[in-house]
Formats: sequence, structure tokens, C-alpha cells
Amino acid sequence: MINNRWAVLVLGITMPLITPMAVSNDENADRVIDEIVVTAQRREQKVLDVPLAISVFDDGAIKELGVSDLEDLTLLIPSTTFGFDNQVTIRGVGQQAWRDASAEVGVAVYQNGLFYNENYGIVESSMFDLERVEVLRGPQGTLYGRNSMGGAINFISKKPEQEFGGEVLVELTDFSGRRVNGMVTGPLSDQISFRLTGGYVMRDGTAENVGSAPDAGRLDNYFMSPQVRIQTDSVDVNLRYARFRADEGHFDQLFFTQPDTSEETWIGPMGVEAGFNTHYLYETPAPSAVLSGPARHTNQIGKVKRKAVDHNRRNDRSIDRDVINVEASVTLGDNWTLTYIGGWSDSDTSYIHDSDFT
Repeated sequence: MINNRWAVLVLGITMPLITPMAVSNDENADRVIDEIVVTAQRREQKVLDVPLAISVFDDGAIKELGVSDLEDLTLLIPSTTFGFDNQVTIRGVGQQAWRDASAEVGVAVYQNGLFYNENYGIVESSMFDLERVEVLRGPQGTLYGRNSMGGAINFISKKPEQEFGGEVLVELTDFSGRRVNGMVTGPLSDQISFRLTGGYVMRDGTAENVGSAPDAGRLDNYFMSPQVRIQTDSVDVNLRYARFRADEGHFDQLFFTQPDTSEETWIGPMGVEAGFNTHYLYETPAPSAVLSGPARHTNQIGKVKRKAVDHNRRNDRSIDRDVINVEASVTLGDNWTLTYIGGWSDSDTSYIHDSDFT
């Protein structure tokens, strides 16, 4: 009886040790771990060799995680927020939601090596056809300049290829949302290739407007981006043009209580005048948040009707951006490569909003 018990006990211990090893060997034979190469330090390196706090999403990760806009990245990157108007904050360092176009930013945003002081339309309204996204957390002033106290973000687009290929992405979402993206690439000659990427995003308003203006939260965006690449044994030149257009019905501030109409100026918490009161002398102003209870026209907070506003004027944001980006590299011997990155960007952003929020 004693010998039988020991036999069973030894068998029970050794079997779990042997079986996982055999399974592990079989899995390793078929499993290949792809190495991610980044340019966070201005040269190609394996991401594991970069001594920085970095988050990287390559094309496969973007598709697998369903990343389609900057808000999705907020859920995936530690200590990073893409807030209202695409303002970026990393570890609490960023920029103000409303700022002059010439003001300094706290997080440097790059696309294909080109710096943007403001990032409207940088990823052309979607994360489609990106090779990878690199997010560097913490001060990066040595390589990215004074605008990177909070960190730096690199969006790297895919380049033309010498083999014909294409991709189409179609999505249908709630609020009658439609997203269509497409890409085609291939050779024009032995040394010249092209890539054409485009798409649009449309969506009805996500917040009902019970007033006379259109609903809030609607989208009508499109983009196109042709590229031409010239490659020889020692020269690699890529020319990219991008056109982005957005017509969005953005959200605005909501008042849950009745504004004071008796004072000409706002009075701040310390009793200091804080600006002109846009509700001054209104006879019957109503909060922009639609209240379903009897508190709608009182000083009490009522029950807010979900996703509904009351505006008598459009709340629109229109964005036009044109970008030309050139990246050229020349190989000088076995250990030296001379690279030039330059570009031009022109953007026009306009707002129309109901300034009294009613």
C-alpha cells in the first residue's frame, strides 16, 4: 500500500512537468514574435532597446484593437489624454483647450517627421493606413525641442511599395455612422512606386437639439493622400501630399441652472469681475441642457434629458488642411546615411457656436 501511494504521487508530480515542456516546444516551433522597429530616437531601433517610457502601436495592433481615432488611443496609453479640440496632455503636461495659434504647446506632435503646432487633421480623421504610432512620455527636449516637456507623439504613415496591393475598410456604426477607407499601392516603374489613400467618415448628430439649430456631434469628414516614392541603390525619396476636410457639429458648454441675467459682468469666486455676461437682460433664458423635470426654468437642478441640448444657433467647426511632406535619404558608404525631412502645412479652422449656450 505504501509503495502504490508513492508511485501515484510521483506520477502526479512528474506529468505536469513533462507535458507543458512538450507543448511549449511544439508551440515555439510555429510561433514567431515580430520585432517592432521604431524611430523614437531619430534612428531605427528595436523598441526593447529604447531607454524611454514609450508606447507603440503598429498596423497589426491598430487593427486588432479597433483603434479608429485619437479618443481610442486615450484608453490604451498610460497617462495620456486627447481632450477637447484634440488637445494632448501627457502626465498632466499639455496645452490649454483654447489658445492662440502661435502659443506654445507642451506635447510635440509629429507626422512623418514634420512638427505640428496644432494637430487638426494630422491623422486625417482615422487611424487608417498608418505604419505605427509612437508615444514618448516624459520630457523629450533633446531630440524634439522645447515643445516636448510632456512628451512627443509620432504618427508614421505607410509608404508606397513595389508590389501591387490594396485594402478597403467599411464600417457602419450607431447614429447612422458610415466610415469608408481605401488604399491602393504598386509600382510605376522599376524604381518608382505610388500609394493612394482616401476615405470619409459621416455620422448624424449624437445629441438631439430641441431648438432651431442642427443636432450636435455630427461628422462629415473626408481625406485623400497620394504618395510617390523613388528608390535606387543609394537614394530613397518619398513625396506625400495630404488633403483633409472636416465639417463637424461639436459640443459646447451646458448650463444646468438658470444664468443670472441681472448683472452685466460675471462675478468670479473671489468677487472679481470675470468678463461680460452674455445673458445680461435676457427675459426668459433657458439652460442649454434640456431638463425633463419642473426645474427647467428655476434655479434648481432638474433631471437632465440624456444627450439633448437647446440651441438656436449652429455649433460648427470647419477644418481645412493641406500638407506636403518630403523625406529623402542618401546612403554614404556602409555606415552613414544622410536624411532630409521637410514639409509645408496650411490649415484653416473656423468656429460657429451659440455664444450664450441657449
